[in-house]
Amino acid sequence: MWETVFNDTLDFGSIKRHRQEGVPDLGNLVLPKDGVHQFMTKHSRLPKAINNMFSKLCRTCRDIFQGKCPHKDVNHHLYLYQLQQSAFEECFICVVLWRAVSEYRPPTTSQQAAEAPTLISLETSTENPVSKYRLSHKSSRSSSNPYNISELAFTVNRNGIVTGGSAYTFCLQPLATSNLDKSETATASREASFDIASIWLHKCLQSHPKCRNTLEMDRVNPTRLLKIAQDGSNTIHLILDTSKETAFQYATVSHCWGTSQVWRLTAETLHLLQNGLSIAELGQTFQDVIHATKSLGLQYVWIDSLCIFQDSKADWEHEAPRMGEVYKNAIVNVAASVAANNQAGCFQDDACAIISPCYVQSDWTDCKKNDNFHIYYDNLWSVAFEGMPLMTRAWVAQELLLAPRVLHMTGKQFYWQCYDLTACQSYPRGIPPNLRSEEVPRDILCYALHHVGSELKDRYSNPTSDPLRELQRLWGGILERYTRCNLTYTSDKLAALGGLAKGMQQAFNDQYCAGMWKSHMVTQLSWSLSGGQPLFPSTPRPSPYRAPSWSWACLDGPISMAWFQEDFPDKIDLIDVLECEAINDLGDTISTVTGGHLRLSGWLSTIQLGTDEEMKRYSVYINGHWVERAWRAFIRLDCQLPSMQLHCLPLFVDTHQMPHWNMSLLLIHQTGDVKGQFRRYGWMQLFAGDLDVEEWTDFKSLKNDPWLEYEAIGRDGMQTLTII
Repeated sequence: MWETVFNDTLDFGSIKRHRQEGVPDLGNLVLPKDGVHQFMTKHSRLPKAINNMFSKLCRTCRDIFQGKCPHKDVNHHLYLYQLQQSAFEECFICVVLWRAVSEYRPPTTSQQAAEAPTLISLETSTENPVSKYRLSHKSSRSSSNPYNISELAFTVNRNGIVTGGSAYTFCLQPLATSNLDKSETATASREASFDIASIWLHKCLQSHPKCRNTLEMDRVNPTRLLKIAQDGSNTIHLILDTSKETAFQYATVSHCWGTSQVWRLTAETLHLLQNGLSIAELGQTFQDVIHATKSLGLQYVWIDSLCIFQDSKADWEHEAPRMGEVYKNAIVNVAASVAANNQAGCFQDDACAIISPCYVQSDWTDCKKNDNFHIYYDNLWSVAFEGMPLMTRAWVAQELLLAPRVLHMTGKQFYWQCYDLTACQSYPRGIPPNLRSEEVPRDILCYALHHVGSELKDRYSNPTSDPLRELQRLWGGILERYTRCNLTYTSDKLAALGGLAKGMQQAFNDQYCAGMWKSHMVTQLSWSLSGGQPLFPSTPRPSPYRAPSWSWACLDGPISMAWFQEDFPDKIDLIDVLECEAINDLGDTISTVTGGHLRLSGWLSTIQLGTDEEMKRYSVYINGHWVERAWRAFIRLDCQLPSMQLHCLPLFVDTHQMPHWNMSLLLIHQTGDVKGQFRRYGWMQLFAGDLDVEEWTDFKSLKNDPWLEYEAIGRDGMQTLTII
């Protein structure tokens, strides 16, 4: 239906009229050939003086673009208090640099400004400059730089640059190669926000090739939906059973429950929701997302707390495995990204600030590269969501990835993601080029969730490209994002990712085992805990049980999947996966497991860990002796060890830079229950010469200690073992 609804013009008066009268009939809503331009023209009501190209830069940053072109390192701010003052006065560049040196963020509202800490005093200034910069021009002839973008690289350190510092890069894009119009001024008023969101959605449904494919799927309705009244009563009504209806066009909502009171569907509140509940009785966050749904031209919305019985374990167990399909089949997901709870709302009081991009005109005296530039931070998308409460919820990580379209309400402005466009109100036609790579590329995600088999291979212009390798990288990026988030109930570790796993299983054409894919198990076993882990963890493996020890899902906290995302043309597998099984007494092994085992064959070696005198580095006993330079080995333990006497199992070796190989190994310990049965306790990475092992093939014949254990010996001396 959607593909036939819209034509080539948009009447903004029609949008406003429909909002006043209720949810519009989408068949009567029409689109612009350049709706973004109409939107920007309509909302460009502020004085033109605001578009002064240097209005967003401090005096120090303006000097970057005058005088000699800074091809070599040039001092920026000499003192910390100067950087802070420029950041608090909202210098476009210094606001970003200040993030590197202070936990205090520049104020974004008048109240925050009043509560901001006193500026750093002169007495605390360092003798060395706290920031430096240099400019690098890239050839416009390069296929990797079609937009002729230059890079302005900063180094910043609160203690002075002499000791190194954090790196930040800004892109300089000539206006002639951008899709920006400097005469346009964007604001983040509510009216402006909802107008541009409507254009994004309708353009997406009308003309985005990848996104339109998602509309052709067979759709299954959620069990229940909320209907937004059209009669002006400002109420919502619960549709208790949608199974007899044709496919609904609905929005989903991602939100933080927080500690505030949330309206819930229970046996007691059922009749109130069925008969019609005033939207004004809901928390401000729900009011805002429902208003957003209406503004997008949708009549139905799915909210977990109001569509799943919150006092019925049976209903939760029925609905939780279906939530992936609920978000995947929605027209759009409205994300209350800024709201920490149901009362917080999605708009700031002064959300009418100017959010136009920053422009500069260079006047270098010794350079032919002078131009009118658009300047932007190369990590602007990720930074926009830093500190957003919604981004810390593990369940939400899946919701945002499954939804074909996401509208983020961040308090300052709206952000949009679909398979063909990533945009925000500052960049309504699409974010600028050369930003840092996405952790989870949405174009690949689109094919993983909506295309399988030969259709997936068609996505790659390079005939030698491996789609499954791309999917493995994608899964690694998903897990890194997911494990940084929090769960209220750790027993949901696999359930909160189950929808994505089901969605990708057909693309992988593989067996899913407790968060891992069997065909890629050799590489995927090389996950490790990331962050500042102690040398020897003192905490045991988390309880209650939720995954086998070989799965990342058995632990809490962020994990690193670096090995997932590498290309190994010369990788040699050193284990055979004989069996891989996840067990659930109720049958659904994607959302929950109650047991599991991994049966392997490989070359086992005994290894013993210790520490140096200062307890800062590992000491290692292997191949019959204590290694003098054991610190060269990278070791990451999962949890408290039952003993320092372990086994190590080489997983694979990368030989593409021979004779300089590197190897991934598991650290395991026998259970003592069954011969040859182990649990995983860590991971180790070795390079050629580490642990006094010069050739990787030496691991086939190391000298072992009496505690060496295995089930049996097979081909080429490989031992059989089981990890649980």
